Amino acid sequence: MRERKFRVWDNFTKKMYYEVELIKKEDGWWFMWKAGCLQNNWEIDNKQRIVMDFANVVDKTNEMIFEGDILEEDNGNIFTVEWYKTGLQMRALETEEVFFTLLESCELKILKIIGNIYENPELISK
Repeated sequence: MRERKFRVWDNFTKKMYYEVELIKKEDGWWFMWKAGCLQNNWEIDNKQRIVMDFANVVDKTNEMIFEGDILEEDNGNIFTVEWYKTGLQMRALETEEVFFTLLESCELKILKIIGNIYENPELISK
């Protein structure tokens, strides 16, 4: 069974919240908890906070890979992790090509997280 973990980027504070528990209420509000304490609450359609899902794989240094991460392959190719049709996949920064090999590449231990698109936008600017 897939392990569900999340992190949240807050556009207002420019801060990433890791290892949070998210609870969605029927009225459209999200509540974010960390270590048993309420961290924040917001409406679901608010673009102020961006929820990112754990890809259920780790990089070659055993760091958890999330949606929005920027990965570098051993050969120097750079990828972003994003949702594409059926799940989290890799998109090549140089060619925009989508690869369905996130799991296989992680099993081969050829990818390393070098940042994410929110905290390190300079890594993906062309």
